[in-house]
Parts: sequence; C-alpha cells; structure tokens
Amino acid sequence: MLERLRFGFGRKLRLVLQTEAAECGLAALAMVAGYHGYDTDLPSLRARHAVSLKGATLAQLMKFAEALGFQTRPLRLGLKDLDKLATPCILHWDLRHFVVLQRVRRGFIDILDPAHGSRTLKHDEAGRSFTGVALEMAPGLSFKPRKERQRLQIGALLSKVRGLRRSLVQVFALAAALEVFGLVLPFFSQWVIDDVLVSGDADLLVVLISGLVLAGTFQVVAGWTRARVLLHLTTTLSLQWTAGAFSHLLRLPMAWYEKRHLGDIVSRFGSIGALQQALTSGMVGAVVDGIMATVTLIVISARGSCSTGNCRSAC
Repeated sequence: MLERLRFGFGRKLRLVLQTEAAECGLAALAMVAGYHGYDTDLPSLRARHAVSLKGATLAQLMKFAEALGFQTRPLRLGLKDLDKLATPCILHWDLRHFVVLQRVRRGFIDILDPAHGSRTLKHDEAGRSFTGVALEMAPGLSFKPRKERQRLQIGALLSKVRGLRRSLVQVFALAAALEVFGLVLPFFSQWVIDDVLVSGDADLLVVLISGLVLAGTFQVVAGWTRARVLLHLTTTLSLQWTAGAFSHLLRLPMAWYEKRHLGDIVSRFGSIGALQQALTSGMVGAVVDGIMATVTLIVISARGSCSTGNCRSAC
C-alpha cells in the first residue's frame, strides 16, 4: 500500500526535460524519483532501461520504477478525483505522452511536462488531454536514497585539444604581468608624494615619469598580447570541439537521430560556444582575479606590518 502521509520537508520536485522524442516516460520517472531522494538523470536511466522509438508503456514504467526500489500503483480515475492522488505522480497524457502531476488546486492543476516545462491548466483544458490513467510511486522496503548521475569530465574534453597547455601558460603569464604592473603603478604616486614633493628633486621626478611611461607601455603591450592569445585559444577550442562533435555525429546510428528533434541536435552545437566561453574567459578571469586578490591582500598586510614596526621604532 502506498504511503499517504508525507512529511516532505526539504523535498523539491525538479523539472527534467526530455532530450529524445520518445523518452517522456523516463523524464517523468526521473522527476518523481528525484523528489523521493533518488537523484538521477536521463543518461543514467537511458543506459539502464532501453526505450523503443515508440516510447515506454505504463507497464514498462512500472518495471523501471520497481527496479529503482519504488512501489507502484496504476489507477484509472476521473479528472475530479485527481486531488485524491498521492503527488507527485505520473499521468498518461494525450494517449502518447507522460507528465508529472505536481498539485491540484481549486479549478487548476499544476503539471511538469517533460516536453514543454512547468504548466498550469484549468480543469477543462486538462480534461481534453488526461486519459484517465495515473501511476502513483512511493519508496519500497528496498529503496535507498542515492545520487546516480553521469557527469561530464572537463579533463576528458581538454585532454584532446592541441596547443591548449601552451596557450594557457601564455595567457596566465601575461595576466600575471598585467597584475604586477597594476600593483606597481600606485608606488609611483607614493614616491612622487613622499620624495619628489618633499625634497623638490626634479631629476627624480623625470626618472619616475620615464619609469611610469615605460611601465604603462609594457602594460598596454601585455594587454594587447593577452587579448590576441586569448582569441587564439578561444578559436582553437571552438574549431576543435565543433569538428569533434560533428565527426561524432556522423558516426552515430540512424536510430539516434530518429529519437531526437532537429532542434535538439542543433542545440548541441550551441552548447559548445557556451562551454568554450566558460572555460576561456570565465575560468581565466576567475583564476586571475583570485591571484590578484591574494597578492593584494599579502602586499597590504606586509605594508601594514612594516608601517606598524616603523612607528614603534620611531617612538
């Protein structure tokens, strides 16, 4: 018998969108399982449970859920009895689709549709799609909360990129040079105020101005060079990853394309640009900013300690 009393503090129903045209059942199963503590994703479920081009049947979903440690109960009911279901549960939709019932309100129902996302429907709208079949799920005696996900390893992506290490070394070296120039420039102002203005030494002022111009020139050149190297790195990553993805798509069987929409395939190329941007500009910027903040704190602390020591010696 399924559990009716639910103390679901801290539980969250997470939306899972289908990536294949016929895997709405697996997506609905992943959502309900995640709510109960079995955190899984579509690649993991797809690897364990094969689904045909026609999608999964209700009997197959029950079998898959029981393999994850859940008790299941299929029901046939009318739309007016949806509020009696133990939510979240799976609803059969449009005779060929599965959605997750999130909650029932007065005059409305909230569902998570693997194909379209979160939706709120009036009862008459839902009545045109709901087939009268529902599947309740609850943890069984053998159920154990766990996390089962297939994660993308960044190292596996970067290991096949030619020239990556050399470009990263150049970018970080130039970025470090820029940060050093940024730390040195305030010292010129200090020397002008403490030494030149106090003593009126015009020769020292000329030397400081020459050094400032030279440091500024090096900073501009280093910034321009870093931008060029970063552009080369970005282009290299984009070209090699795009070529690799296209070559991999050509080797996939026809069944892989039959399960997916054209937009799903195109979006995979779009994700390459976002990933490349995160690994170049985002990662380099975060590392450089972190090093800069650390060095600045060390310099400030060292100067503060030195100033305190001078004051004590002077007293």
